Amino acid sequence: MFNRIIEALRSRVKPVFDPAVLNDRVALLTEWTPVARGGANFKTHKLVQIYSNRYEFRTGAGMIVFAVVFAAFGLIFPGVIAFSVMSGSNGNMAIMLIPALFGLIFLMIGIAIYRTASIPRVFDKDSGYYWKGRTDPNLMLNREYQNCVRLPDIHAVQIIPEWVRGNKSSYTSYELNLVLKDGKRLNVIDHGNVAALRTDAEVIAGFLQIPVWDAS
Repeated sequence: MFNRIIEALRSRVKPVFDPAVLNDRVALLTEWTPVARGGANFKTHKLVQIYSNRYEFRTGAGMIVFAVVFAAFGLIFPGVIAFSVMSGSNGNMAIMLIPALFGLIFLMIGIAIYRTASIPRVFDKDSGYYWKGRTDPNLMLNREYQNCVRLPDIHAVQIIPEWVRGNKSSYTSYELNLVLKDGKRLNVIDHGNVAALRTDAEVIAGFLQIPVWDAS
């Protein structure tokens, strides 16, 4: 019985990916651990072709709903409390301060989630850059910032899994990373829909004429 349990656990363990199978020197220089810790168990972004020379990752419906739920709770909760207080004969509006502050916190969290998720991730052949941000790197005085890289410096698209443990549930999230010619990496997106992530990775790889390294 004990041996069967051990075998069952072993069957669930994914073998460690060996970059040597890619037959690429850069793959051996590249880390195969997560770049951005955490993630999501749903699809957070979708790849959109703006025109022939430009692709962008934009906020997906799941992430919008996730942010709206927080913001809506922050708006509705104080209203419900206010209605309950005003309905009482001896209602004291002073006690509204705590739920109002509580609701404001959730509202701000919802807004912050959306603003962070809605930051564009752009692949633009006209400018010759990939960047994450709301400002075109051609408009920046200094292009050497963290989330900007020349398209010719991108060597491959990497997909790697990460097991995320939460208080109530655990799940696998998948990173789509850009591997540079020196083996350094930039994280682009990180979510739980591996089928969509693979499709997006293939589109980007075709757009840039580079390989996909799928360790998922």
